[in-house]
Amino acid sequence: MKPALLLVCLFPALLGAQTEYPVSSITPELLKNANVVVRKDEMVFRILPDGDAVLETIYVATIMNEEGKDAAIMVEYEDKFNKLKMLKGKVFDAAGELIRSTKDEDIQVYGGNAEYEFTDNQSKYLKLEYPKFPYTVEFRKKTQLKGFTSIPSSVIRALGVAVEHWHYRLEAPTGYAFKWKSQGLDLKVQESQKGDYHIWEWDAGQLLALPDEPYNPYFNDVHSKLEFAAEDIRYDGAKGQFKDWKSTGDFFFALNNGRETLSPQTLAQVESLTAGKTTREKIDILYRITQDQCRYVSIQLGIGGWQTFEAGFVEKKKYGDCKALSNYTQALLKAAGIEAWEASIYGSENGAPPCDENFPYPRFNHMILYVPSEDIWLECTSKTHPAGYLGVFTADRCALLFTPEGGKLVKTPALKAKDNFEKAETSIRLKEDGTAQIHCSAMYGGSRHDYYRHYALEATKEEWEKSFTQNTRFTIGKLEKAEVQANRNKPDAQVEYQLESPKYATLSGKRMFIPLTKTNPFKRSLPADEERVLPLHMTDSYLMSDTFVLHFPTGYVPENIPAGKKIDHEFGYYELQTETIEASVRVIRQVEVKPVDVPAARYGEVRQFFLDIAKADAMQMVLVKKE
Repeated sequence: MKPALLLVCLFPALLGAQTEYPVSSITPELLKNANVVVRKDEMVFRILPDGDAVLETIYVATIMNEEGKDAAIMVEYEDKFNKLKMLKGKVFDAAGELIRSTKDEDIQVYGGNAEYEFTDNQSKYLKLEYPKFPYTVEFRKKTQLKGFTSIPSSVIRALGVAVEHWHYRLEAPTGYAFKWKSQGLDLKVQESQKGDYHIWEWDAGQLLALPDEPYNPYFNDVHSKLEFAAEDIRYDGAKGQFKDWKSTGDFFFALNNGRETLSPQTLAQVESLTAGKTTREKIDILYRITQDQCRYVSIQLGIGGWQTFEAGFVEKKKYGDCKALSNYTQALLKAAGIEAWEASIYGSENGAPPCDENFPYPRFNHMILYVPSEDIWLECTSKTHPAGYLGVFTADRCALLFTPEGGKLVKTPALKAKDNFEKAETSIRLKEDGTAQIHCSAMYGGSRHDYYRHYALEATKEEWEKSFTQNTRFTIGKLEKAEVQANRNKPDAQVEYQLESPKYATLSGKRMFIPLTKTNPFKRSLPADEERVLPLHMTDSYLMSDTFVLHFPTGYVPENIPAGKKIDHEFGYYELQTETIEASVRVIRQVEVKPVDVPAARYGEVRQFFLDIAKADAMQMVLVKKE
């Protein structure tokens, strides 16, 4: 062998750096609509004979643009049951050249020591950045679990993400029972046996990216995933079965039952406060005790994510997490002879994952309380919600009730259009220079009142006036009055303001142009999209009812007053009427917005509906100065 050839054979790296994951090797079809291309996503979950488990993953992703940068972040949570044994990362440039490998000191650690959080958990955070797109990141991690309540699920494809290769491997002692299901993909499982272990494997690959379009029906923009429901669980010495929702509820009920003991002093207080009151009145009184005397603190100590602190703890300390405050309120109600049940739920203002009656996988992160005799739900972490009002955080989604008879999967009430309303009466007195003196009195209900409720009951006058000024949709020259109040017993709030607005009207020669609904215009639109792929899913539902009285300035008469407009559609309703009364015009506007759930082919129809309303709502009247 010649010396040069020998050198090539023994030391090929000397001829050029070895590359991994070059962008040029990605199939061109995978690049369309992709903010991220997952090159490799492999997960192995091994259940040990003693009930512990080990999770190992490899995740490699090419980040195509700024929108995909979240794929360069890995966050892992630790507590005394879950230990991160290894977390490593690498960064490659577009050519696949290794830029750097992480060291242990690159991992940032955050503990739960915030003012409103007591926890023995911590999070480990690794971020892989590179200034030039596209670039590729690789994460490798290993976690050891001391008992577990669920087999880790796997997101196969999120919106805006293409996938080259995905693989999941589950290893468990022979006879281990669980359920599995896939969403978005028709996955097939391959099973094998190795000694005393049964092995299940799922594969997918060459998945094209679906565009990340607004108002899509996928929770957290996840299109396809693999989920598991373990039938037997063990966690911190607690054992249970999740064979169905009944047995799942049995586990939580047993875990939290018997923790509602209150002191004789509190029991006497309950008796005194509720004597002679109706059941509903008792609920309002006792719910108010929790609101007025206790504050919310996140508690994740030991099995704290699953088991509540005792009612006596909250009674003494005057704080607790969602479980502890719900349990404390439950104890107060029990002392008054009122039965209430705790319920696990997924709390989020952006909706919740769906529940499957035949798939007991408790994807919950919050707890509330239900009083069956009055059909009332109580959000015990809120210091301002009236009894019976849940708000967008927990309304209209499944919840698991913990009852003595076992778990019951139910759905919380939806906030309907009639519940979410705005009603306003506005007087606008115009001056010759286009300035307007405006007085408005408005009431808001349901989801439309939450913003105002916060400022009425939890903010200072200065904070409210600053927010009011920043969010008003027209220019404020002088703010004379801005008041906000909220009803402690009903989900509504009232706002009254008086101000001067310069340039409210537009002057052109001897004419004055005045928008009819400028103080509260209807603002909702969808961007143009001729190639919409995903179904359109819009959950908002509300009513707007406004009366605007526009007073003419001295010396002006009407030249053109719009006749009004009516739009009646399955997506909603709009009507605007005008009436001239002496030196003024009364404008009455009614709007109803309904939920929308239609295929992509009807996107343009919905968009046009909102465009038609916006056009009607932008109408102006024209006044002319008398000669």
